[in-house]
Amino acid sequence: MLSAVIETAYVKRATTRKVEGLMQASGLSGSDKSKVSRICKELDEAVAAFRHRALQAEYPYQWLDA
Repeated sequence: MLSAVIETAYVKRATTRKVEGLMQASGLSGSDKSKVSRICKELDEAVAAFRHRALQAEYPYQWLDA
């Protein structure tokens, strides 16, 4: 549950303070800024790996201009 709240806030570009407020509103406590920062860093790494992965197949597309 904790990581789901942090991931949602991360996607919405919430600040660490807003994330803490969301967790308190959700009834989650016992989290600190370092834990939130660590989870966000892991998400940054996962997103970077996804964005820079090699595409193995061909992906045809059609460009239209009107």
